[in-house]
Amino acid sequence: MPDQPSLRASDADRDRAAATLREAYAEGRLTSEEFQDRTGRALAAKTVGDLTVLTADLPAPPTPVVPSSAEIARRRDVRRIWTAWISMAVLLNAVWLLTVFTSSSFPGYWPVWPLGITGALAVVRTLNARSR
Repeated sequence: MPDQPSLRASDADRDRAAATLREAYAEGRLTSEEFQDRTGRALAAKTVGDLTVLTADLPAPPTPVVPSSAEIARRRDVRRIWTAWISMAVLLNAVWLLTVFTSSSFPGYWPVWPLGITGALAVVRTLNARSR
C-alpha cells in the first residue's frame, strides 16, 4: 500500500488488507472476534491509513521471489537445449520405425548413437548453465 495515509483506498488495497488478516487468522495471530471486526473495518475503510491501522501489529506478508533476468535466460537456454534434443529423438525414432516396418530384416537401433552423443552434450551444457 502507498505511504500516504490520507490517500483513498482502492478495492485492491482493501482486498490485500483482508488477505493479510485472513493469513494472520489462519496462523492463530487473531481471534475469531478480532478477525471479524478487523475484516469488517477493512472492507469499509475509506483511506489507506484506515487499512494500515488494522494490520500494523501483524507481520508483513512474504515478498515473492522474482527470478533475475540471468536466471530466466539460463532456464530458457536449458529448455531450448532439451527441446532440440527431444525433437531430434522423435524424428530419429520415427525414421527408425519406418526402417523397421519397410525392411525385410530387423535393423539395429541406430538412433542410440546420435541421441547418446547429443544427449551427453546436452547434459554437459545443462550442468554448465546451472553452475553459472
